Amino acid sequence: MRHLKTKELLGSTALTRKGEDEDTTDIVNKALETLTQTVDDLLKDMEGKADTSKLTERLDKLEAKSNRTTGDQDTKDEPSDERKAFGSYLRLGNNIPAEEAKATEATEVAEAPKTPEPEASPEASATEEAGKKKEEAE
Repeated sequence: MRHLKTKELLGSTALTRKGEDEDTTDIVNKALETLTQTVDDLLKDMEGKADTSKLTERLDKLEAKSNRTTGDQDTKDEPSDERKAFGSYLRLGNNIPAEEAKATEATEVAEAPKTPEPEASPEASATEEAGKKKEEAE
């Protein structure tokens, strides 16, 4: 590759002029106009071919779903008695007032049925007796 000297570059032009227009800005402006026109034509063709009815239906469904009310959600400004008592417990420890201590007490629950104790097998009782005899012997 051979490097060109500045004197050699003076005669060459990077932009080749074709046609009657000698002004480069006019050439660039015309090229931009034709480019924008072709891009606009292509976009119109693509919009005409695309079926957006399914997309608009989905968007309408999503919009309707987002506009629905969420039901009767009561937003309480004041906390419940249990929350107040718990907050007092966190702040004061076991020194909470008696009124708030009542709110923290668990409600009486019916006693759950007890499961029967498994009956010991004769082998297990024999090993227990042998263990007791060893302890007595020592």
